[in-house]
Amino acid sequence: MTNNNYIKQLNDIFLNSTLSVIHNVENYIEEPDEETLHQVRVSARKLENLFETLGKLSGHKDYNINLKIIKGIIKLFSSKREIDVCLILILEYFRIVKTENLLFKDFFGNLQKQTHKLGNDIFKNKKLKSFIQNKESFEKFIRVDLFSGLISITKSDAKEYLMNTIPVLYKKFMVNKDEVINNPENKKALHRMRLKAKPLRYTIDLAIEIFEVKFLFQDDKVKSFVNMAGYIHDIDMLMERIDAYIQVVRDIQRKDNRIVKDGSLKLFKKHLLEIRNSTYKSLIKVITELDSDDFKSKIFQG
Repeated sequence: MTNNNYIKQLNDIFLNSTLSVIHNVENYIEEPDEETLHQVRVSARKLENLFETLGKLSGHKDYNINLKIIKGIIKLFSSKREIDVCLILILEYFRIVKTENLLFKDFFGNLQKQTHKLGNDIFKNKKLKSFIQNKESFEKFIRVDLFSGLISITKSDAKEYLMNTIPVLYKKFMVNKDEVINNPENKKALHRMRLKAKPLRYTIDLAIEIFEVKFLFQDDKVKSFVNMAGYIHDIDMLMERIDAYIQVVRDIQRKDNRIVKDGSLKLFKKHLLEIRNSTYKSLIKVITELDSDDFKSKIFQG
């Protein structure tokens, strides 16, 4: 493959990812449900990772401007996604426990109102309007401009660059390893480790897709970590919302003793905590495997 052909292949990878983001944003505008929102964020995360890895090879002066646009799209949808996930967890619990408790239903109803408001806020947001209005310009930047100044690059050069990035991302990912293993209550440490795992996961996926290195990463351990850590994070966010709601109810009870005290939310939180503890044990097992000499040899051999 000639250098020019490889630059075109690299450009096509970015273009396909860009078109996926645009398509998903348009889908969300047409059908703004939790699944289409999720697809917007996933596709935007993948494009963000492309920018932050292979995109740096372009050296284009407007690189950071367009990366900022993608980061803005991710951030725009984050708050609503968090509450959507909370609602999904509650509905899963409803299927197990057919509760008719008024406080529980009020808590659920409050979250529904919040996600509805956030959904409206997304449509009013200038970032969304700007992205839609300028989507052709953004696509043109990717299609024509991003790699226009790149005179020569071989597949071997790009592969070496990307494979050298993976060990750096792995080291950043493992910084909080000991704290996460030894202190399950440290939500911030787990959150930091989860955030560092995402670019590592997407970069490994990218290396597999472009450079056919599946033999190095056959077991998807990083993906397993991301999924489990994300699930635990979702539970943690929901339990924080439960605690805040319970405190509001207590404050009301102090002023009006006609408000009936109830333990249904505490039972729900206990249920969530049991799931969290079980998932956390599996998470620690995965971290141990990711920290093994066998896995590190794959990461660092490039």
